[in-house]
Amino acid sequence: MEKQPHVIFVDDDRRILNGLRRDLRGNRDRWRTDFIDCPRAALSAAETDRVDLAVLDLHMPAMNGIELARAIGAVDPEAVCLMLTGAADLQVAKDAVNTAGVFRFYTKPCDTEVLVRGIEDGLEYRKGRIAPLDGLSPPAPRDDIGLRALEKLPIAVIVLDATAKLVFANPQGAALLAARDGLSLSSNGTCRATTPSDTKALTQCIENVLAATDNKAANNVLPLERPSMRRPLSAMITRIGNGQAEDVRSGASVALFLTDPEHPTRPAIDALRRLFDLTGSEAKLAQQLVGGARLETAAERIGVTVGSARTYLKQIFAKTGTNRQADLVRLVLSSSALLAPASDSDADRNPADK
Repeated sequence: MEKQPHVIFVDDDRRILNGLRRDLRGNRDRWRTDFIDCPRAALSAAETDRVDLAVLDLHMPAMNGIELARAIGAVDPEAVCLMLTGAADLQVAKDAVNTAGVFRFYTKPCDTEVLVRGIEDGLEYRKGRIAPLDGLSPPAPRDDIGLRALEKLPIAVIVLDATAKLVFANPQGAALLAARDGLSLSSNGTCRATTPSDTKALTQCIENVLAATDNKAANNVLPLERPSMRRPLSAMITRIGNGQAEDVRSGASVALFLTDPEHPTRPAIDALRRLFDLTGSEAKLAQQLVGGARLETAAERIGVTVGSARTYLKQIFAKTGTNRQADLVRLVLSSSALLAPASDSDADRNPADK
């Protein structure tokens, strides 16, 4: 008989833990659960008794949720962590999913059904990462392969079912939802836009995409206004498979691919160097230009004179076979460099020139 997965819930507020224990009591036959009100006690539990998945609060004394996720990961790299917090903060979400390896990020209050789905997904994800005793990795289910691929995309991806309830979000999508600047989740896990009119338009787009009889019509685009007054998010909504529940795990029906014009995807410096045989300084300049910076601004950001930047640009043109900045940008944007997005510190580090 397969051993029950060990799931722990960590929150310094005992009332929250009692509420979770009550809401999740219907899953006692599926998981072995512990509810722990001290992060250091939770870490001790992970060190002495295998923890398959941990649901962590963010704000706790002595050790916050991100620090605890890192510590649990150091004990068992295969452990999966979910983050629950009342702080809908963009940088917190980025830190949780990018630096602490958090699998999903949820804001309080979180609907029980949404949390259970996240735990199930996390346990399935862990199973897929653990090789059997013979050392051979089993083939991943087709739908799981798709979700893992979406995790790697440098843009925000949010997967919804036919009623606009959240099924999956990659790290960028989780950060976007946590920021509540254009899209957010209601208490029952339904994805909503900032304004009623945008929410209505989003719902209509989902209905149209699912009702489409041909592949071309099974896509739609939509701008989403933002309370921050920044330029609208751009959303492409596309049907997954044939829109049938059996096509995708958890009944997912549509995927939202979202881009933020205020934060365009920057190609990684290392990718630019390898693809176009650029030096470190040339790659840094190219990255800035592709991001929309003027030559003078780019020179200042990478710490060189405008004259040096012009010299680098001529060398970039020669190596890439372009002769205008617009052609260079078009070339990079059509390359695989964007699939290796820059880290937050990429533009600040100084790779050695060749």
